[in-house]
Amino acid sequence: MKCRFIGTMKAAGVCAFLFGVLFSSPALAQCPSEETVVQGFRKMFGREMKVIKIQRSAMPFLCEAHVSVGGRNDVLYTDSEGSYLVRGPLYDVRKGVNLSEQVITQLNRLSTEEMKQVESLVAFTVGTSSKVVYFVTDPQCPYCKRGLTILRSLIDEGKLTVKFVLYPLPMHKGADEQCVALICDNKSLDALESEYRSENQCPEGREKVDKALAFFKGKGIAGTPAYIFDDGTYQVGVMQREALLEK
Repeated sequence: MKCRFIGTMKAAGVCAFLFGVLFSSPALAQCPSEETVVQGFRKMFGREMKVIKIQRSAMPFLCEAHVSVGGRNDVLYTDSEGSYLVRGPLYDVRKGVNLSEQVITQLNRLSTEEMKQVESLVAFTVGTSSKVVYFVTDPQCPYCKRGLTILRSLIDEGKLTVKFVLYPLPMHKGADEQCVALICDNKSLDALESEYRSENQCPEGREKVDKALAFFKGKGIAGTPAYIFDDGTYQVGVMQREALLEK
C-alpha cells in the first residue's frame, strides 16, 4: 500500500507464455541480445529502457534481464529469442521466496554515498534505539499515516529509531509547502501527524525539500511511504510490524 503518482506496467499473456515455454520449447541455448530486449520493450510499452545485464534465470527456459526504466532498476524475463517478455514475480516454491523481489532489492541498493545523501535530507529524528530506519513520507499520504501508527508503537517501545525524510507528492495540493514549514519551524512527529501548516517557507527548508524531490525521483521512487535501511536496501509501501522487526 502506497501513495503514487505514476502507473505500473502490467504484463499480458503470462499464463499462455509460460504454458508455451514449459511444454513446447527446448532448453535455452542462449539468451537474446540486449538490443532485441530493448526493441521488444519499446514495442510493447512505448518506453525506453537500458539493459544492465542478461543471464539465465533460476527457472529453466527463461532468461533474466536486469534493466533500468525511468531511473528504477527492474527485472524482466524472456525466452531465448526475445519473442516474449514477462514482468512480474518469479517464485521459488521449494524455498518459499520471491526470486524477483530479491534481485530487484539488490539492483536498487543505495550506495554508501547515496546513503550519505539520504542522511542529509533528514528533517527530524525520533527514538533512542540503535536500530534505525529512514521513513520517507508525505504529510497528506493516507498510507503513510498507517505506517506512522506502526512506527510510533515501535518507537515508544524503544525498539526503533526513525529518521523522517519529507517527500511531498505532486498529487497532494499544499504538501510541498507543509514539508517546508515543518523543517523551517523545527517541528517533529506530532506536527507531522496533525498535518501542520504555516507560512514559514525559509530557504533552508525549501532547499532540503527540493533536494529530496530530486534525489528520490532520480532513483525512480515514485511513491510513499518508503523505508530505507542502513544496508542501503529499501521498500516502498506500508511495512507491517513483524516485517520491520525482522528487517
